[in-house]
Amino acid sequence: MSNLSKIKNLIYSSKLSFQEIDELTDFVNKLDKKSLTILIELFEKKPSWILKFYQNIQAKKVALNKKDKNKWNSIIEKENLDLLEMEIHDIE
Repeated sequence: MSNLSKIKNLIYSSKLSFQEIDELTDFVNKLDKKSLTILIELFEKKPSWILKFYQNIQAKKVALNKKDKNKWNSIIEKENLDLLEMEIHDIE
């Protein structure tokens, strides 16, 4: 099974709505192989991150469309905190 098929299966099995699934699959279709591999590993380990990832992408779209630098920085700060939290839990 290809990485694209794997990630799509993971997304389809999530709690996202049909529209959200379509939007997220459109996004992952554009990712490179390395990024897909990383996301597959993340989504397999922590399926709840599918929703977090989708929400992050949507928030970034809004911030970019509104050219809201403060919102963008807030999103990046939250990303960094989420990643740090993930690293801490992986160490335990």
